[in-house]
Amino acid sequence: AGLVPRALALMDPNLPKKELARLVLRAEFRDRTEEDIERALQAVNRKRKREVMREAGEEEKLDEIRDEKSKPRSSTLFKGENAPKSSKKGRKRKGRKGFDWSKHRLRNVFLKVAYLGEKYHGFVTQDDVDGPTIEDELMRALQLTCLIESRRNCGYSRCGRTDKGVNALGNVVSLHIRTKLSKCIGIIPKDHDMKEEEMEVRPEILDSDLEELDYPSILNKVLPADIRILGWAPAPISMSARFSCHARVYKYYIYRDNMNIEAMRKACSYLRGLHDFRNFCKIDHINVSRFERSIDIVNISECSTSLPTKLQIEETKEDRSDDADAFCEVTISGNAFLWHQVRMTIALLLMVGQNKEEPEMLKDLLDIKRWPRKPQYKMASDIPLVLYDCLYRNISFIFNRTTQIQALSDFHWAWRAHAIKAKMCSVFTSHTLRNLIRCNGSGGSGSISTDTCVKASTEEIPAGSTKEMSKVLKIVSLRGEQMERSKGRPNKHVPLVERGRDKSYKEKLEMLHGKKLLRQQSQAEQSLRFREFNKNRELERNSKKFIPPKNVYVNVGRRRR
Repeated sequence: AGLVPRALALMDPNLPKKELARLVLRAEFRDRTEEDIERALQAVNRKRKREVMREAGEEEKLDEIRDEKSKPRSSTLFKGENAPKSSKKGRKRKGRKGFDWSKHRLRNVFLKVAYLGEKYHGFVTQDDVDGPTIEDELMRALQLTCLIESRRNCGYSRCGRTDKGVNALGNVVSLHIRTKLSKCIGIIPKDHDMKEEEMEVRPEILDSDLEELDYPSILNKVLPADIRILGWAPAPISMSARFSCHARVYKYYIYRDNMNIEAMRKACSYLRGLHDFRNFCKIDHINVSRFERSIDIVNISECSTSLPTKLQIEETKEDRSDDADAFCEVTISGNAFLWHQVRMTIALLLMVGQNKEEPEMLKDLLDIKRWPRKPQYKMASDIPLVLYDCLYRNISFIFNRTTQIQALSDFHWAWRAHAIKAKMCSVFTSHTLRNLIRCNGSGGSGSISTDTCVKASTEEIPAGSTKEMSKVLKIVSLRGEQMERSKGRPNKHVPLVERGRDKSYKEKLEMLHGKKLLRQQSQAEQSLRFREFNKNRELERNSKKFIPPKNVYVNVGRRRR
């Protein structure tokens, strides 16, 4: 407090003011930093400026400066000409301090992820895809909330690798995440040479885990509305989301559409157990060499209603076997699945349900000696497929009430948006069908007339015309199968026995081996050409006559010859 007047009193008019003030400050504050000296020097300059203005009689300017400082700072809420201007112009913001990871511990944690995959290009991050993926959004949220430092050193692992458009209700990822506890299950030791702190792994939740950071609430604040973290679970370091999973459950929803459910259930019985499913998937001959997989559960059940009219917790069991627009639920559970195995299995089951193929056809496709090459057929749509759950042993997930309420609100809002679209389509369908009944010919044969409507579309149809509606629906063939809409007339089904075949696994390996041989031959030819080039280069140095070989480009410095 006494430093500023003392510095002013010691000022010599022969010396520059800044140098004299800096000397005084250094003498008084020898143990302070340069930043403190500069800050005190600015205070001296401001004090000297005020005294000069008072001596000159410019006290009105001092009052204006004080009024400007007392005004509120400009805010982003005020925009336009009426926005208050800040008195401190050119003021630099202080940089955000980096997060000190040395002060925090990490632990191995499982996260249960639910998402609607309609807007995303699959779950896994892909370099050759421009659109966003679920994994991109998840990693961005983890780094934004400082729960992980980077993806490389977080021990990341995923359970389900869903395709573009596929949904998930219980996909699971595991990673080393920041914790506020010092002793818990799955704690990562700071010294990596030390062994993991031994703790008993129990299926129940410990009391210390309830005091942990609320990971779902933290992540859901920065994630999109169609991606939600439902819960988390502590896990030992030795467990991973991919290799520790003992069952993955998929569900697929199809229209009832007068399908032969009994034939489909008979076909499902052939798929249970350990089989070679190379004819039920897209063969990845580079990364996969074994195609045996074990399927535990394959069943078909009828859903309660075609479209829910209100929020329901439990489905009511009603007989809707006559409703063509009702849904059926196909459940497939197994330890692991091949590439597109679930969707191709559903495509074959739909052929059986539409009486286009026999149930024994799926049994024949499991015989690799009889069918070494897969028949060509399209896989089912990705929209009705859901990764329903991933099951683990000795793992209990922790669910928070607030998180579940928020996730329920988000998914219910998405359901209402789709329900409005479905209602509009139903209005369009019913109105067009009423016009179609009016156009029905008066003849008893039940044929449809091509004449214009006899009655106006605004007039009501008599009650007895509902019988005519059922006749029209039997005559008119609604085009399109399940989620695929065909153009023009529906294509005639070709039996799988008469269709073309893909290349077998051995043929693809031989083709891959042939490509390697061709690559090696081309490399050998290229090396011979370079040898010839080196010989000609030596001749050029000696005789100064050089003729380069054809189709060979060699870097000579930064120029090409």
